[in-house]
Amino acid sequence: MYQKPRPVSKEAAPDERRYRGGIRGQTTTCEPFGGHACYISEYTVYSHSLSLYKQSDMSGNNFLLNLSLVLAGVLAVSTFACSTGNSQNTTKTTDQNPNKDMKFELPQLPYATDALEPVMGKETVELHYGKHYAGYLNTLNELIKGTDFENKSLVEIVKSSEGKLFNQAGQSLNHYLFFLQMAPQSEAKQKPEGKLAEAIDKTFGSFEKFREQFQTEAASVFGSGWCFLACDKDGKLVITKTQNADNPVTKNQEPLLAIDVWEHSYYLDYRNVRMDYLKNIWKITDWKVVEQRYNECAK
Repeated sequence: MYQKPRPVSKEAAPDERRYRGGIRGQTTTCEPFGGHACYISEYTVYSHSLSLYKQSDMSGNNFLLNLSLVLAGVLAVSTFACSTGNSQNTTKTTDQNPNKDMKFELPQLPYATDALEPVMGKETVELHYGKHYAGYLNTLNELIKGTDFENKSLVEIVKSSEGKLFNQAGQSLNHYLFFLQMAPQSEAKQKPEGKLAEAIDKTFGSFEKFREQFQTEAASVFGSGWCFLACDKDGKLVITKTQNADNPVTKNQEPLLAIDVWEHSYYLDYRNVRMDYLKNIWKITDWKVVEQRYNECAK
């Protein structure tokens, strides 16, 4: 069964609670945007996903900054505790990623690879997560070696790169959001509540109208791409669709919900009928995670 990891304390700097990922040689179920966060000590981790930064101040004033400590090329990591779930079928990322010197690592899924069935089949999850997502990360790590990007966070790379590097970084960021916002149908929170529900009603009229509009926008993406629910710079909700590897962070938006409309995300289960995939993906979308991301964005 999926278990939420222990959260970072509220006393921690705001940005210390955001954008957690894996560290070298460890698997995690950590989630960005204040979701399935990790607990760390004053020595911070060499972060997998959204924000790996060099030494930064403890104030947390910069929205995307995180702390990391690199001393003469040696990573100093103190206590790190994060639940990895109890499912026997959960993919072990350390086995898939033997290169322990990688900067960005594949996060462990917080569910078994067959736990999303029948909405998303085991074969789809294993190929999409274990091959496509892992492939983007592997290529990204190769591309940044010996460059100025080696000391930047994933978000910084997405915002400042182009070409092949942008594509690999963007897809790494997008898939992180996508895979960690899902849960088995019996466990996923089916509708938002609280402030996010109020914001959706205010912006779109109702949750049902939001879903209809989102599905229409996602279905209209030509070729390969993504559709997001995001916060703009004023904290307002927007639906943003992108081509290929693009992400709302390039538009100064904060992604809350990411739906993959590349064919590899649905072809085995739905063939070429993208709308059937879009209508069913809500069943395994965990709005607890999206709510947590929104609460961080709205602060």
